[in-house]
Amino acid sequence: MSLVVTSKSFEIIEQNYLLLLDNLTDVIKKEIPYFDPSPTKLGHIKRNLQKFKSLDLKQQLHTLELANKFSCIWPVLSIANVDIGDLHKAVKGKFQPDEDSSQEYNGFFFEIAMASRYLQIFPENSPVTIELNGITDLVIDSHFAIECKYLISSNKVSKNIKKAAAQINERVNSGLARHGIIALDFTHLFDYKENDRRFGNLLKRYYDEHRKNDYATKDSFIYNRIVNDKEFINKASRIGITLIEEILSPCLKGLSLSENIIGIHYEYSNTFVIDCDEIIVVPVRGLSYFPNPKLDDEGKKLFGKFTHKLAVGI
Repeated sequence: MSLVVTSKSFEIIEQNYLLLLDNLTDVIKKEIPYFDPSPTKLGHIKRNLQKFKSLDLKQQLHTLELANKFSCIWPVLSIANVDIGDLHKAVKGKFQPDEDSSQEYNGFFFEIAMASRYLQIFPENSPVTIELNGITDLVIDSHFAIECKYLISSNKVSKNIKKAAAQINERVNSGLARHGIIALDFTHLFDYKENDRRFGNLLKRYYDEHRKNDYATKDSFIYNRIVNDKEFINKASRIGITLIEEILSPCLKGLSLSENIIGIHYEYSNTFVIDCDEIIVVPVRGLSYFPNPKLDDEGKKLFGKFTHKLAVGI
């Protein structure tokens, strides 16, 4: 079980997003010269960042969340074999923050985001190859076949797991990869209201304790210390993962996976904004795993270590 919690200033998020927007536009224009990001969700996010102070709190939260979400994909786009047509479909469309988690592009985006996380496991400048085309969604160095499922219905979780397993088996049996991992994103199914309530209560308890014992005059200093505190991160992690496992656990009972599959990764993403003497954006990603019961104890231990390496920023 891992939780990625980072705090970012508005300036850093804006800078990263504008860089992503320029690079992404250049990549798409190489095959689609007429592409213009201005009328798309990407252009809307840019305009919102430019007039950020005039937005209401809800608009600010959505804008920062989506800007940060898109910014994290650039590392993999710069080296991966990505279908530009699919990429174009993912970024076009209107800015609909209230419905963002249900939009079709999230499936493809999840594949890119997972590729970015796997990429960060390897040492810098490693000759890593990433394939985002084929039978399965993602293949790393012809070794790991990753089948990504962005879940949109709690009633179809089991069906998606079985489908992912079949796709991995086909890839491995064809000699195109050695092992497979199923990756599940519960972001759309996540109980945000309950998670926000529990996270907020936990944050308040830590803030009250720090305020009693800390001579810092600025709230921002205290909040930044809290969200980087290992004990706080562990407790916050348990909150989100528990909510996911309420949906997932019944689907794992009696589940049989082939020896081709190492296990399952499951995650969710959320963003909190702390508005004090400065705006602190807190992107959160909860991540845990289910090892294939057929693995021996050492194999399960290695899969756990591998999973924790994925907890590398958001």
